[in-house]
Amino acid sequence: MNNALGNFLGIDPGLSGGIALISAEGITQAWAMGKTEGDIAKLFEQRIRPAQVTYCLIERVHAFPDAGVSGMFNFGRNVGVLIGLLLANHIPFEEMQPRAWQKALGIPPRVKKPKKPKPWIQYPPEESISQWKNRLKAKAQTLFPQLEITLATSDALLIAEVARRVRVGYRGLRSA
Repeated sequence: MNNALGNFLGIDPGLSGGIALISAEGITQAWAMGKTEGDIAKLFEQRIRPAQVTYCLIERVHAFPDAGVSGMFNFGRNVGVLIGLLLANHIPFEEMQPRAWQKALGIPPRVKKPKKPKPWIQYPPEESISQWKNRLKAKAQTLFPQLEITLATSDALLIAEVARRVRVGYRGLRSA
């Protein structure tokens, strides 16, 4: 992938996340996150070609109450490895909250039960994590019908698309 407008990286840093690369013209590639630090470094070395990456968006994530100490430690370590690789390879990047990149693509938030429900209001049923992830995957499938989308790569592809739109503009037109 090499073009004048650049290539854009999207990273879902979760242990079951992924990395996606998209050109300004929309040519895409995506990979599941490596299982070890060495796997992630090898992915960067063999697939990403850092010199050709113009800009990267990495999902800014936070601790989850159910994750447990060991799970959060491993997750944080994964994020640190990814940011270290971006810095070492001189790839400019920004972190973006999940709701921000989802909003940029017009994806409505996950339907949850209100914390303090009012008894006179009939709320829609809560959306499970699985339903939510499949909704994100379906959005990626509509944007990238030529690719085999998996749950591991769907968020990364969507994040890469936001990176492309931020830097190049929607439909390849330069933003003002």
